[in-house]
Amino acid sequence: MKYIFFMGKGGVGKSTLSSLIAYKLAKRGEKTVLISLDFAHNLGDIFNMKIGNKGVRLEEHLDIFEPDIDRWVEEYLRNTRVLIKENYKYVSVFNLDNMLNLMKNSPGIEEYAILHLLYEKTKALADMDYLVVDMPPTALALRIFALPFITREWLKTLLKLRKEILVKRKRIANVHGKEKYDFAVDEHEDKVYRNLKEQEEENWFLLKLIQGANIIPVTLPVQLSFKETERILKKLSEFKLNVPFVIVNRVKNDEWKKGCVCIEDKEVKTFDDFKREIKFQDFDNIDSEILPL
Repeated sequence: MKYIFFMGKGGVGKSTLSSLIAYKLAKRGEKTVLISLDFAHNLGDIFNMKIGNKGVRLEEHLDIFEPDIDRWVEEYLRNTRVLIKENYKYVSVFNLDNMLNLMKNSPGIEEYAILHLLYEKTKALADMDYLVVDMPPTALALRIFALPFITREWLKTLLKLRKEILVKRKRIANVHGKEKYDFAVDEHEDKVYRNLKEQEEENWFLLKLIQGANIIPVTLPVQLSFKETERILKKLSEFKLNVPFVIVNRVKNDEWKKGCVCIEDKEVKTFDDFKREIKFQDFDNIDSEILPL
């Protein structure tokens, strides 16, 4: 499967452009999934239909999803609470239940939940040719792209610490006898270690997905939007992520160059360029009033 992410400030046209490319790919015969990872979905407005969490099949080769992000966050938290209580029995003893209930307000929870959603959807739709993603606005999108890199380092450290714990447990068991202790001493029988390895596997999948994806920033011909695009490109370059080009929306010809102080080293396409390349006339199913002129 190939992956295409559209990102940028709110209101620049990410949803419209992701809809266009997904529809074109489907018309070409590519099995395509279009998914919105924004809390405020717009795909249903563009296609003039109710989409929702279960999704709809618009064409023979096009499936569209607008997942309930809040529900995925709640489910992620619920599963995390269960996992912690199963693996760390002392949680209840030390009255940490209330702390777990506060997790929903913790930094990074939304990003983890959205990445887990992306993982589950991608695994379930593995036979598709393309996944086109309409991302949330810049700040959250960048944190989502960064998180697998950060998580990789955290998991390395946690796995190392867990191995050290198991080694010390084994020494204790060898001295006093394993039958005296109700804990695992080997990696294959330790729930915590196995769970960390499962998380590492999922994170590795997401890391390779993001590293292999095409990320297309969308911007407008105004200074604030250009400045934000400049920051987007800088941040994505830190993680060596692939940005094939930038789309400047709501502009014709080379007007975007007026006052532009960024993206000089990046190929730039206007919306007109994009329309010509994907044969805009193929998109008669999309509400033309929603599309930029």
